[in-house]
Amino acid sequence: MTEVQENHMMRNAAVTYIIQSLTIIAVMTVLALLSAGVWGSLSMIGVPLAVAAGFQVFASLTYGMAWRAVASSSSASLPTFYLAASGLRMIAGIATVLIYLFLADDEMQIRFFVFLFLVYYLVLLIYDTLYFVRVEKKIHRNA
Repeated sequence: MTEVQENHMMRNAAVTYIIQSLTIIAVMTVLALLSAGVWGSLSMIGVPLAVAAGFQVFASLTYGMAWRAVASSSSASLPTFYLAASGLRMIAGIATVLIYLFLADDEMQIRFFVFLFLVYYLVLLIYDTLYFVRVEKKIHRNA
């Protein structure tokens, strides 16, 4: 595979990752809004949902762009990138939850936020793992 083809494949993989992860976040957000409407807790969902979804949007965009940069410049560094990026995402997630805990005053809203944040986090963690395992297999198959 030529360098141009490899760069094109890396760019496509990063763009596809970003589009798919944002789609997952959007679907999860709509489902959360629908369930809150059914259970009558729409007034409690606004801020927790915005913070949880906003964190994942930022993390997914950052992860996709950083992956593309690392994959294009030094694909041998990707295993280190996966470890470092997952660690940074976890630390940022913990910091986000702790900040929310200190700023929120309603115990029920805090519980709702932590649950919502964990669902978003775990779903996207599983997606990231499955997506990039598939991309790595494709890269090694074409190498």
